[in-house]
Amino acid sequence: MKVFITGASGFIGGVLLRRLLQRLSADDTVYVLSRRDETPVDSRIRIVSGSLEEIEKQEEIMLTCDVIFHLAANANLTSKNLHEATSLIPTQKMVDILGKSRILKNFVFTSTIGAMDRAKGDDCREPLSTKSRPNPRSEYGRFKLKAEEY
Repeated sequence: MKVFITGASGFIGGVLLRRLLQRLSADDTVYVLSRRDETPVDSRIRIVSGSLEEIEKQEEIMLTCDVIFHLAANANLTSKNLHEATSLIPTQKMVDILGKSRILKNFVFTSTIGAMDRAKGDDCREPLSTKSRPNPRSEYGRFKLKAEEY
């Protein structure tokens, strides 16, 4: 099996990577997108130098993978340009690239509670669910919601 992960250096991505390595076989490969040079902690890990802003450069690798975990995010809550460049556009590019795949089994995209959020005046008596109406209140949440919708 071949797996590709964005965001493996973050909290969720780090936990995912550790758990994956416990379950994968010695023949499996995990490609980890990273902005910085790193030394892999496991022989099954392949560090792929790059960034979300240039995710299309990883097309060849992504098209060889069975599973893609897209976990990377920049949770700065203010910059519209930042979130378009790091949340929306890379996700759109990945979805478009993976639409060409003949082997992809799963594409797992993580979003944020900020894409849902609660409306002003919500008394919080009802839990948020997949049936709740989205109400993003930050640029980060708005662009994550757009990425979900794409």
